[in-house]
Amino acid sequence: MKQSRIQLLKQIYEHEQSNSSPLSISASNINKFDISALESEGYIVQPLNSIGAYHLSLTEKGETFVTNGFILETTAPSNTTFNFNNATFENSVVGSGISGNQLTFHSSPSLTELEALIQSKPVDDQVALNEMLEILREIQNSEKPIEKGRLSRFYEVIKKSSDLVLPISKFLFDIFFRLGA
Repeated sequence: MKQSRIQLLKQIYEHEQSNSSPLSISASNINKFDISALESEGYIVQPLNSIGAYHLSLTEKGETFVTNGFILETTAPSNTTFNFNNATFENSVVGSGISGNQLTFHSSPSLTELEALIQSKPVDDQVALNEMLEILREIQNSEKPIEKGRLSRFYEVIKKSSDLVLPISKFLFDIFFRLGA
């Protein structure tokens, strides 16, 4: 992180320790790009808007960054499992990234992820899973609708490995919406 941004975070922190109000700085005395970058990274907020001045407060992330000696926290990626047994969802979205009537879905290269997961499975299952992977690649490249039941023979092997469900779902989600567009 740039030194000017670290100094700004430190200045806000010191102000907040002795005052119960946001730090007010004249717009002519500060780099607006530093403010924009710190806001977009979630370190600061501007609780008040005014002309010619910035009113800045630290977020929890910003305060943690300052109190940890300006060392970025590294968090291990978490695996989250959702189990919906005997549930019916109609006109519903489960998860985050929802704004109004829009859902933002970020798909990673799911076939690459799936291929890596398959390598960690028992050798007996790898044969069937690699066959399924080839069918998924064929579906991806052909851009033709998927025939009903084409992947059903892989149900039992996928059921044994719940960590395969998300990458397969992400792949199919992407295919369905790409073909429908």
